Amino acid sequence: MRQANEELRASNTALRDANAQSLGDAGLINTAMEAEIEGLRAAQASDQAQVNAVLAKLEPLLANARNLPEGEEV
Repeated sequence: MRQANEELRASNTALRDANAQSLGDAGLINTAMEAEIEGLRAAQASDQAQVNAVLAKLEPLLANARNLPEGEEV
């Protein structure tokens, strides 16, 4: 997914450069940008799911830990 996003960003850069030289198609640029944004959203959701999975595994372990510093809670 990350490689696809990197390629999409490179493509968008090329489209923007072509547009700056009056060679681009604004509709194509818009479509590419929408695809990039959707890819970034998917990557962020995947990252968040991984973080949540790690936290779900850690919380029970920490809840049973006896050596937490005083005043710290899970």
